[in-house]
Amino acid sequence: MTKRTGFYLFAAAIAGFFALQAADYKGSHAERDEKDIRDLEAQWTKAIQSKDAAALELVLASDYTLVDSNGKTVTRAQEIARCGNGNGEVKVSSFSSSVQKVTIYIGGAVVSGTATVKARKGKEDVSGEYRFVDVLERRKEGWQAVFSQLTKVETEKKKTK
Repeated sequence: MTKRTGFYLFAAAIAGFFALQAADYKGSHAERDEKDIRDLEAQWTKAIQSKDAAALELVLASDYTLVDSNGKTVTRAQEIARCGNGNGEVKVSSFSSSVQKVTIYIGGAVVSGTATVKARKGKEDVSGEYRFVDVLERRKEGWQAVFSQLTKVETEKKKTK
């Protein structure tokens, strides 16, 4: 056997090992992780509904960033201040969300879904339907959100005659 053939066999064995690890991860671990992620998203929704800053602190990682529907970058502290108490910039009167897809990776996940919001930001009505993408990471504390992107779904207004 030449050195080159040995190298190729070694590389194939390593690639096979990593492929088996990834395939194994998508087995029983993925089901448990998906349940944990869906539970976290439900806790997050409940925290926003009840303006629970302490619960938001558990859900949002210390380095969490949100890109809101206006393209503005919001830090974890700003998001907790905006939504985590009745005195924040955003006054949410109702909030519901629906997770539509969870894609799990080793150590992380991407969640997409919709949220229906009735809220005011200052004097502006920001109510409506939003699409969201959340990036979660498994940390020593468990799953936490590290990034979110919101996009407001624009609906056609009915023409009046």
